[in-house]
Amino acid sequence: MRKDGTEFQVEISLSPLETADGLLVSAAVHDVTSRRCASRVAPQPRLAADDDESGRGPLLVRALAHDWGVRPTDEGKTTWFGLTL
Repeated sequence: MRKDGTEFQVEISLSPLETADGLLVSAAVHDVTSRRCASRVAPQPRLAADDDESGRGPLLVRALAHDWGVRPTDEGKTTWFGLTL
């Protein structure tokens, strides 16, 4: 949900994997809105202003995930990341 309360569609894929260090969850979040689909530029972590509606996702992923990246798709891009729980 955006800051203004409007919703947008995403696809989220979660894949659990048991490791010697505990449960690892690999996650992929794909924004499927047509506005975002036009962009094929990889997101970059940045400090978003208090009133920005976007820009925090890559910063949060970088802070919490042990690994992450971006994969271009026909519809836009998919950001994937792995979390150790």
